Amino acid sequence: MVRKMLTKSSVIGLNTYTSDARYLGKVVDFGVDLQNPSNVTIIVEGKDKRYVVPVSYIKAVGDIIILAENAPLDELAESKPSTQVSTQPTTTVTTATPATVSTPSYPTTRVQQPIQQPSTQPVIPRCPTCGTALIYYPQYGKWYCPRCRKYTEVPPAVLSRVPRCPTCGNYLSYIEQYQKWYCYKCGKYVNV
Repeated sequence: MVRKMLTKSSVIGLNTYTSDARYLGKVVDFGVDLQNPSNVTIIVEGKDKRYVVPVSYIKAVGDIIILAENAPLDELAESKPSTQVSTQPTTTVTTATPATVSTPSYPTTRVQQPIQQPSTQPVIPRCPTCGTALIYYPQYGKWYCPRCRKYTEVPPAVLSRVPRCPTCGNYLSYIEQYQKWYCYKCGKYVNV
């Protein structure tokens, strides 16, 4: 029997996805509860939230981490602290007489974060079993997992964010080895 051992160095930096292929964030830390050593967690840093995920909610680990379908994301989420900075001058002007000490009052200035537009990044359809990037074969109109060697269904929410070939309009397949998108109908790589 083969055992999969998770170590801090093997999971830090891995992208984490939900079971429906929604990007959650990157693993930034690995923790062990000293009162209950069997409770091991990964800390996933998302765009707006931080997730503390027990390893019991991990479905698959490879080049990415896929969480189990029953992972209660709302319970695992923590709000990230605000990053706004306020500055207030602390200049004090003194003269020879202590009674004439004055502190100028300046308005508080805040550094505003730029407004970020909603992300329209393409989604890589992944195998629900092993997490490998799926290949779209246009002649069959199906998605195929090269690791599991089987065809699989891709949820409509994921399909709507998979890029299409600008030439033929078919879905593109993500080739992880080269980190590029490829059209199997046109037989060429496409910049996305």
